[in-house]
Amino acid sequence: MLISPTLALTGWLFLLGLPGGSGTGTTPVHTSLRASWPTPDILLEIGEFIHQEHAPSYYPYLSAISPHLAEATTQEERYRLALDLIQSKHLLPSFSPTLRSLLSLSLSLHTVSPAIEARLQQYRLLEASRPLRVAQCDSWVEWSGGEGKVACDLDSLSSILDNLPSHSDSSSPILLSTDRVYVATGAQEGKEAKAHPPLFILYSSLSSSSFPSFHEALMKMADTGAIRYTLRYKPSLTTSPSPRMPMAGYGVELALKNLEYLVVDDRG
Repeated sequence: MLISPTLALTGWLFLLGLPGGSGTGTTPVHTSLRASWPTPDILLEIGEFIHQEHAPSYYPYLSAISPHLAEATTQEERYRLALDLIQSKHLLPSFSPTLRSLLSLSLSLHTVSPAIEARLQQYRLLEASRPLRVAQCDSWVEWSGGEGKVACDLDSLSSILDNLPSHSDSSSPILLSTDRVYVATGAQEGKEAKAHPPLFILYSSLSSSSFPSFHEALMKMADTGAIRYTLRYKPSLTTSPSPRMPMAGYGVELALKNLEYLVVDDRG
């Protein structure tokens, strides 16, 4: 689901000094276009780009960056971290200079930000229908067969993973068209993948301190074929919202017309 961005046009008028004796001046108009939502985490934007270019690398990308999230706090540090890991882990089969330029262009234009914001909007709608305790969880998990229960801490999640249901309950939760499900491709670690493993959904932000531990636990279990795992984005409870996202690549046309009523036509 994509949503049309609401553009906010802000204008600043600066009256320049009048040339001596001329009695005339110019009034330049400076404009900026900003979306109605905050600038997304650059790591999310890079993740969306990776998913578009090579979908199987999406979850390996999350696993590669999660141990380093606490170290990279600025957007520039996160950008350099992601580029280093893409190259060292070979997350994109051919990370050529051309593809790297396309990534830079995508980031400068924020081409995937509407998709990220759409997924965050989905979470806000879901959160409104959940118990109030969910609003206090920076990361939380729901699962099929959980009968509406949630896990807000790693100990609770570990206990649930140690006592998995014998079969998948397809009634809850419901997969969305935007979900990316990670499931083992075959037998791993000496175990056979289940035909219909239960679905575990992690709601978290890459800015959350609990994301790495939740993600690692779910990926480890998914690699055995015991569960299916999907990540859904949610706003962080501990990070201040970013400024509204600047819109690059757009133009503004300003048409001015003199509507002054002239009693006498003195235009010469």
